[in-house]
Amino acid sequence: MTDFESWFRRPLAPVEIELPEGVSEHDGIYFANCCVCGRQSELPVGIDEIPMTGYEHYGNCGPSCCP
Repeated sequence: MTDFESWFRRPLAPVEIELPEGVSEHDGIYFANCCVCGRQSELPVGIDEIPMTGYEHYGNCGPSCCP
């Protein structure tokens, strides 16, 4: 095996993802606090679609939480 092959096949270190404020991860699923009632609910989109600042999550926890 060449030096390049051994470098290429090396195990990769896990990547740390910086989450926006109020977003958390549990078992690979992302949750955010509803900006109306404060309860946590699953994000309806991927983590890459959420802005790092100014994100408001409406949790659909009930009719009063809908924007």
